[in-house]
Amino acid sequence: MDSTVFDKNSIDKISVIVPVYQAEANLKSCVDSILAQTYGNFEIILVDDGSRDASPEICDEYSENEIVKVYHQENRGAAAARNFGLNKADGLYVSFVDSDDTVEAEYLSYLKSLIDRTESQIAVCAHDDIYPVGNEGSNELKKSAKEITEGLKRGAADAKDYVNTEVLEKPKASEEIYFYSGNSALEDLLYQRYFMSVPWGMLSERKLWDKVRFPEGTEAEDMGTMYRLFAESDGVVYGCRSMYNYYHRRSNTMNSTKVSRNVAYYKHSRDMLKFVKEKYVLYYPAALSRHFSVCCQILAEVEKTDNELLIKHVRNDIMKLAPKIARDQKCRSQNKSAAVLAMMSVDALKGTLKTYEKGRQLYLD
Repeated sequence: MDSTVFDKNSIDKISVIVPVYQAEANLKSCVDSILAQTYGNFEIILVDDGSRDASPEICDEYSENEIVKVYHQENRGAAAARNFGLNKADGLYVSFVDSDDTVEAEYLSYLKSLIDRTESQIAVCAHDDIYPVGNEGSNELKKSAKEITEGLKRGAADAKDYVNTEVLEKPKASEEIYFYSGNSALEDLLYQRYFMSVPWGMLSERKLWDKVRFPEGTEAEDMGTMYRLFAESDGVVYGCRSMYNYYHRRSNTMNSTKVSRNVAYYKHSRDMLKFVKEKYVLYYPAALSRHFSVCCQILAEVEKTDNELLIKHVRNDIMKLAPKIARDQKCRSQNKSAAVLAMMSVDALKGTLKTYEKGRQLYLD
């Protein structure tokens, strides 16, 4: 589709793309939250990626709504599902929502207002981390990290029931926004300030995706995509209001410790280094910091016996980069602390990351 040509009915239209795979437990809450948007001109594109549970039937139920388009394809992965959705999108803007997450009613309106106010091509909002209580997929209460913290302060008896809990004091929502001209947001994406290497929680001009696609046939595809999108943009705005609810579930791809995913993760990160060095050398120190984060995450998740060659590369990169990261005043504190520890002992760093449950989370996208 030629993204530069739209009929009059598609002006300011937003296409919300939801890749669906084995999502029967949470799909309805996801789609219902999108249907509840206050924004007046949007479509929902559900791409069922060969689900074997009840997801296909749930998707078809929503097809009765005229703003919902439903497609089914053989299982090809999240990257292929997102790319398929992009090919079918009629909107001037696109937003991705994961099928096990939800969005606030003003999600699209807020992001679109940020774009309109700043004439940006990409708008990103803050998000809330939600940690399920009880069994996966249950209808039990789900609480945010802030609520968990408050409960622990009160000595809540049910604190032990939280799964994958990282206790964080989230900053209060504010109306602050941060505008980046040109592709300057790329630096903060790589330094992991405000931005994460994920496609959800953002709104972007459809035409940006004419030059960027998710790499199919591989895992950790977000790592291989988002820096390219930010590099293509002419203006990015970040808004501090939390409009996206990200659910930390045991089944989340980002929480996966599969060795194959980490091999792909490492490869995408190395490709990122080459891309930035060749085209945006000013941001290369930030790229080194991002790669250091990737290596730290892999170090915490993968054992030498799982993939000896991968761990060899990761350890070598950590030792090589640690002095640079420790001296880089722009690096976030987590990276600098890890770098100092790595300079003493990579094994000590590995032990520290494994000791603390939240250690692994520090280096996620």
